[in-house]
Amino acid sequence: MKNKGFTLIELLGVIIILALLMLLVFPSIINSIKKTSDEVDDLTLDLIYNASDIYIENHIDNFPKVNGNKYVIELNDLIAEDLITSSIKTSKGENIENKKCVQVTYDNKFTYELKDSGTCEEIIVVCRAKEEATTGNVPEGNYNPGDEYLCEVKPGVSYTFFVISSDTYTNNVNLLMYANINDDGVPVDSDDMENKGTTYWISEKDYNDITTERSDEVKSKDWCSIYGFCEDTKLGPLTAMDYLYKATKDWSNIPNVQMNYNDDGGNYGSIITNNKVTVIKKGTTIYRAYENLRASLPIFNSSLGTLCSGTNAPCPLWAINNVHNNIDIYSEMTHIEGVYGYWLLGSASSQISNAQVITMNGIATTEGINFGWNESDESYFDSMHFGVRPVITLPKTSLKQ
Repeated sequence: MKNKGFTLIELLGVIIILALLMLLVFPSIINSIKKTSDEVDDLTLDLIYNASDIYIENHIDNFPKVNGNKYVIELNDLIAEDLITSSIKTSKGENIENKKCVQVTYDNKFTYELKDSGTCEEIIVVCRAKEEATTGNVPEGNYNPGDEYLCEVKPGVSYTFFVISSDTYTNNVNLLMYANINDDGVPVDSDDMENKGTTYWISEKDYNDITTERSDEVKSKDWCSIYGFCEDTKLGPLTAMDYLYKATKDWSNIPNVQMNYNDDGGNYGSIITNNKVTVIKKGTTIYRAYENLRASLPIFNSSLGTLCSGTNAPCPLWAINNVHNNIDIYSEMTHIEGVYGYWLLGSASSQISNAQVITMNGIATTEGINFGWNESDESYFDSMHFGVRPVITLPKTSLKQ
């Protein structure tokens, strides 16, 4: 009997039937493979997210529980603390420690998402615009000097701050507190307060702890030979910065300062931040080191230099409220008896004995570290009549309109 083969049409029919079967079966195979891969990835994610929980617990001060805040944890941070191993891989067997980051979001609890490196973002909401201003401006999103915000410096504790300046390059905003602060962190905003938060720029004790030598220039001054005030500015604002550090060290919602400041007066050197440690130094000699410094003293070469320049150009009220009002520039300001202003970071270029301060008349560089003259030049007062007014620096994303 002669065998009969398939015709071309029959072969095409078989091929079409097989193709249809593949279309029906192949997605099931793919889904099965993907399911297996997802199960591996889920185990990996659980490991990473559990490690992130522990990391946040170990560094809770850096993760304020404010709704809307977003944080970034790099996988290398988890590896550095032995919370995960460097050999952690994807389902495809790829190492991911340098390719992924953990996006942390707080909304009544911490949640996590593993993302590609460079796509995680940090948003820390610290300040909210005041709907009704007191002595400043109602913010309109332009970060103008005097714009008034309420800033939660630590959980449950909020103070008023005013914009001094903003930086379009770094997208940071510098804000000045509404009052001086005493050493236990309480704003000096009432004349009835016993602790009015006054201190030296540098005290005799802090000066002598480093050196007891005095220059011939200082020894020749009347204020040294007559009154015994013989310190100068060559060591920097050690006492004022110690005071500031103590008063603000628990401001856990405020990021560490990033300073790169050279003394305006050219007398003491610089203040530099590196790896979360801020030092006051001259050359290679370090006089002070502060870990996790949250605030700074105001700087002359910010917009304060324009707003408060000259002895006959008083600062705007928001910059000098809550001090001693002895010339009635502003009748509505809060008067604090005996507090004549607050210290700036810089020394005075004209005299090594003087440091910069803000007084009722604006920025002055003729107020001595240990004594100075009031605005009428009729009497002198010692530097214990000046205080510390913190400045914080935040990214614009931390200020909400």
